[in-house]
Amino acid sequence: MAKRSWKVLMVGLIIVGLLPSLSTATTSAQEADRPGGHCVLSSDGPDSYLYGCFASEQEALDAVQSGNDAAARSGSALANIVIGVAYEYTNYQRYTPSFTVQSNYANPCDYETYGYGTMPADWNDRVSSIRAYSGCIASLYDLAYFSGESAVCQYCTSLGSVDNRVSSIRFT
Repeated sequence: MAKRSWKVLMVGLIIVGLLPSLSTATTSAQEADRPGGHCVLSSDGPDSYLYGCFASEQEALDAVQSGNDAAARSGSALANIVIGVAYEYTNYQRYTPSFTVQSNYANPCDYETYGYGTMPADWNDRVSSIRAYSGCIASLYDLAYFSGESAVCQYCTSLGSVDNRVSSIRFT
């Protein structure tokens, strides 16, 4: 395995108003069907940005793949790699957001550590399950900038003591 770089991308994703506020009267079925509820966040060097929001998880992942196809046609060696997907409910229910990075490696966490120092405003303290991809392991923290109580996992159907308390995430 190549030497892992411990350079942490201290990325503050303070995106006020990223997703519409949820009404307590909204049913989970209505929430899942809400257009634009599946957002992709990308890290490109020291900056993060909203890649886009889509009507379904599949549309979001297809958009990432479309970007990769366009990059390949232009001769770019970099691809958008999904390193994690967070879910609002346990057992991977109510997908959003997903985290991507640009890399020329299929397993970018073998070479870099990616940190999201704050969650998007509408997702702070709402994550209940997560899947880490592309060889990454997720560390979820209940306080911003990787502090406080934490859970470490690759595929977590629930988050135990940090359930609905995640304020920052690091992928290694």
